[in-house]
Amino acid sequence: MDNPFFEKITNKIKKPYYYVPQCPACGSHATARIVKSSSQYNNDWIFKESIKNGEIVKFMPQIPDDYNCVCLDCDTGFYANVQLMMLTGEQIAEQKMLRGTSEMFSEFDAQQKKEKKERDDKRGPIASTIFNSIGHL
Repeated sequence: MDNPFFEKITNKIKKPYYYVPQCPACGSHATARIVKSSSQYNNDWIFKESIKNGEIVKFMPQIPDDYNCVCLDCDTGFYANVQLMMLTGEQIAEQKMLRGTSEMFSEFDAQQKKEKKERDDKRGPIASTIFNSIGHL
């Protein structure tokens, strides 16, 4: 953003954030809350929006009874009280740095763009235009 006033205001606005505490085994901040898996399309959307907001989610067919979070570094499952907090843009930026979600978002976004380009190339220009104007097919 080029407007410092706009950036200052948006950093003060609070947004919902699911806070997962750091791993009790290794102390890593790269911890994810477990979410029940639905369709691949919904999973991709939820994952993208979560990491864009600095949160990490991991999908499973069923949420286990003995843990609801997992560490991405040591793969330890643990139970934690995942709180929905209202954080400012500055606080969310801090969580993004701690958890490394900016890099995850860049990689995921690049992968999705690559898959979309391959799908569009396979369909051809006319079919791609039609499918893209209709929506998700």
